[in-house]
Amino acid sequence: MAHWDGERVSYAAIQFRICPGKVMHRPACLVFAFLLVCSCSSGTATATEPSPVAVALCSRLGEIKHIPFKDESINDEVYTKLMEQGQAVVPCLIDQIANQTRMEDPDSVPSPPDFRVGDLAFFLLLDITKVPFEQMLPESVNNQAKEQGVYSYFAWVHNPAHRKRLQDKWRAWLKQQGRR
Repeated sequence: MAHWDGERVSYAAIQFRICPGKVMHRPACLVFAFLLVCSCSSGTATATEPSPVAVALCSRLGEIKHIPFKDESINDEVYTKLMEQGQAVVPCLIDQIANQTRMEDPDSVPSPPDFRVGDLAFFLLLDITKVPFEQMLPESVNNQAKEQGVYSYFAWVHNPAHRKRLQDKWRAWLKQQGRR
């Protein structure tokens, strides 16, 4: 038995919460859940480090298939669980900004041709923290956004060095918030 969000649960229950429905990958998921529980028992996450649950969910960003547009109701399990974690996922989302793994854009608006996991992390950070889009981008990108909209962001982060700059800016922001 282990503790999960203050309740006593079995390792199998933790496995299901992290990797529900992953029948083909159950052994790997069970090992991951066991390691997660072991790491939790050695201490609790602080405001300066993401919880193991948050890290596990952030590692599944590429599985998100749909994010809501405005107040749209959606049924995306990974997205829902991630957003339920709120501020706890902010540090690991920041870590994911530099992730250049390609994925389908889960947004319901017209998609850019080259969407990455790091892009999803950036937009989820904006939703969770309520930080304005313009605050994290250079003035030149904000100026281009007046004509090109969000596509100015995608053109800018096409350069991996710019993703790193964006990640560093978010890390500085997090530090100003008294975290990490």
